[in-house]
Amino acid sequence: MREGKLFGKLHILDLLVILLVLGAVVLGAFQLLKPEDVAEVSAAEMVTEVVVIGAEPDFIEELERQELAGKALMSGNNFTGDIIEEIWLEDFTDTAQTDDGTLVETVDPTLKNVVFRIRSTVSPDSPSLMVGGQEARVGRSLTIKTETFSATGSIRYMEIEE
Repeated sequence: MREGKLFGKLHILDLLVILLVLGAVVLGAFQLLKPEDVAEVSAAEMVTEVVVIGAEPDFIEELERQELAGKALMSGNNFTGDIIEEIWLEDFTDTAQTDDGTLVETVDPTLKNVVFRIRSTVSPDSPSLMVGGQEARVGRSLTIKTETFSATGSIRYMEIEE
């Protein structure tokens, strides 16, 4: 290098100015050519109903004792933000065959179906909706887990409320 020139032809300060100008041109081109900002998708509320089929009386007694409505679901050791909104009992029905071969629906006097309504916050455009830290779809099983309770049921209903 002779007298501050790089490779004998270009001054170091000239090189820095050229790089700075090129950087500004590239940044300006990027700003002009980038796609329009996509509006952020706001979160939506989702309601999921999970039914535990044929619960025994002891299970129902413990469920009522725990007063789970309003409790948060957990995944691992963390709360998920999903809330058990409501719990109710439905008759457990089964199909029986009479002596003449007719099928009739019977109601079991001791067993009940337990329905949990769970409220979650989800992104409506997400390919996988999550409830209690688990991927949720109608027909899949879902474990409902709180600090003191755990049960597995089948998802029978899901609705996103936008």
